[in-house]
Amino acid sequence: MQRPAIPAEIRRAVLVEAGHRCAIPTCRYPSSDLHHIIPWETCKAHDFDNLIALCPNCHRRADSGEIDRKSLRLYKSQLSAALGTDSANLDVKSNTITEIAQGFPGYEFEIQLPEFAEDQLQPVITTLTSWANSLLFEHRSDHCLSSPFDPSILRGPNTTSASYEFVRNDSAILSIKYQVNRYFSGAVHGSGQTVTWTFVRRPLFLLSLRCLFEAPDFLEHLSRQSRAILLENSNRDEAWVHRGTEPVATSFRAFNISPHGLLLTFDEYQVDCYAAGPQIVEIPAAGIVDLVHQKLRSLWETG
Repeated sequence: MQRPAIPAEIRRAVLVEAGHRCAIPTCRYPSSDLHHIIPWETCKAHDFDNLIALCPNCHRRADSGEIDRKSLRLYKSQLSAALGTDSANLDVKSNTITEIAQGFPGYEFEIQLPEFAEDQLQPVITTLTSWANSLLFEHRSDHCLSSPFDPSILRGPNTTSASYEFVRNDSAILSIKYQVNRYFSGAVHGSGQTVTWTFVRRPLFLLSLRCLFEAPDFLEHLSRQSRAILLENSNRDEAWVHRGTEPVATSFRAFNISPHGLLLTFDEYQVDCYAAGPQIVEIPAAGIVDLVHQKLRSLWETG
C-alpha cells in the first residue's frame, strides 16, 4: 500500500497545536516534521491524535526509540492541555521583546512573554518582564565585551531566544517553563537552559521548592526517585546521572507543578551528553504528597 500524503487540514491542525515548533517542550525548534506516534506501517492512517510535530533531530530520536511512545503521548497531552478550554487559559496572549543589532557579527534577541487579562496576574507579568530585561542586558554585555571575532569562523549573529509553555494553568497553579537558547557566533553548537516559574494563585505567590516541601529530607527523596526513573534507560552513565541528581537544591532548580505531579527538567550535560538533549522526569504526586507542606497538598486535587 502506497503511503498517501497527510491531508492538509490535519497537517495544519497538528502544526498549530505545537505552535509550528517541535512539540518537545525543551526543544521547540521552529522547523517541524510530522511523526506518527504509532508507526504508519502499523496503523496505516493519518489520525490527528496519532500525529505530533517534531524537529528533524527529535524525529530521528523518536524513530530510533530514544524518545519512546509513552513520552510522545505525554508531550502530545501537554500540548492539548495548553490549548484546552479551562477558563484560566482563555485570556492569555503573548508579547515579544525583540532587539536586532547589525554589525560584525551582530546579534538577535527575542523572548516571548505571556499577557493575562486577569488583574491578579499583573505581578506575574512584572516579574517575567524584569527577568526578560535582565537577559537582554546580559546579551548586550556579552556581545559588547566579547573578544574580536575571526571572520573565518563566523556562523551568523549572536542569538538569544526564549519561548514558554504552560505546564499547568488552572484555578490553583500557574506553572511556566521557559526554554532559553543561546548561540555565540563561531561556536560549534548553541546551548540551552530551562527556566521555570510556578505561582500559587490564591493568594498569589512564587513557589520555591523549599516552600513546597516541609519534610527536611525532601531533596534526598527527589534525588532517589529521579535517579530511579532516569536509570530505567540502561544506556545512561550511572555516575553521570548520580552527579546531576545530587540531593542539593541546584540539581532540581528547573521544576514545574504538573496536573499529575512534579515535573523536573535536567538540562543538557546535567545527566547526559549534549546530543541527548534535556531530560524530563515526572514524579507522580502520590510519590511526594506526604513530603509536601500540608497547606499545599490539595494542589493535586484541583489540577
